[in-house]
Amino acid sequence: MPETCFERRRFIAAGAAFAVTGIVDLGMPARASALAATPSMRGGSNNYIPGAEIVERIGGGGFLISGTVRLAGDGVPLAGQRIQMWAHTTEGSERDRRSHGATLTDANGEFRLEMPQILPALGQAHAHLDRFWPQNIRTV
Repeated sequence: MPETCFERRRFIAAGAAFAVTGIVDLGMPARASALAATPSMRGGSNNYIPGAEIVERIGGGGFLISGTVRLAGDGVPLAGQRIQMWAHTTEGSERDRRSHGATLTDANGEFRLEMPQILPALGQAHAHLDRFWPQNIRTV
């Protein structure tokens, strides 16, 4: 009988330790481990306009592009990063300056920018985001 009590105590102690550890971890901010940098798509920086204006929306807006910029490796959100976006839309092609705009990430590394409806170009509808990232930055 004493052996059974000892096993039960060990089980309860282990469960309590697990619960305390779990509760402490919930208070910690989530961090990604070994987050790889986002690779650029082929031709991803074509039609980039250095110094594109920071805008509330591109053209008339209506469609939202959003995401989060994080440091590769530990996933820390990066504030104040300048993100340029452009696309072939109902209001202009990727080459048109009016189809470009930039925004900044907020304190949580998040960005959002409205643009007009994106139209298929080269077989598919797509938008470009660029910052000429250092190698250790990832967008999510």
